[in-house]
Amino acid sequence: MPQEAVDDIVEALQTNHKHKSDFYHDLLNRYQTEHQKYETGIEKAYDDYLLGSITKDKYEEKRKE
Repeated sequence: MPQEAVDDIVEALQTNHKHKSDFYHDLLNRYQTEHQKYETGIEKAYDDYLLGSITKDKYEEKRKE
């Protein structure tokens, strides 16, 4: 196989790997952001529950969302 063909294949594989890596990195960041949003909401609901602003039932409802 000519070296030029090998070089083209290697370059294509490296490019493909970089695209996949970037995609999964972006996906992970989106999931972490979404998870943090829900964690923050649960913490706020718990604070409201402790302060008596919401009932235990309302807190449980928010926690299950």
